[in-house]
Amino acid sequence: MELAKMEYVSHPTMSRIMATLVREGLVHRTSDDEDRRSAKLGLTDEGRAAYERVYARRLQLIETLLGRLKPETVDDLLQTLEKLPQMHRPNSTEV
Repeated sequence: MELAKMEYVSHPTMSRIMATLVREGLVHRTSDDEDRRSAKLGLTDEGRAAYERVYARRLQLIETLLGRLKPETVDDLLQTLEKLPQMHRPNSTEV
């Protein structure tokens, strides 16, 4: 699946983001032998370390915020979040 589509941004926007990440040494880009218009992307060691730091902080923030809620509110929130992927599908009517 195309990264721009997955992240809901335009192709030029994703190209600029990737160029910046490559320039900063966080992502490496290799040619796609099957489709020369495409490139394969991967995290460098530095990129993986940055991802892990950001992910850990995100989990800590979510845990802190959820810890402030009543358990039944957390349950309601989780049930609603589980519905989001299907709500995003075309022709979905569930709310």
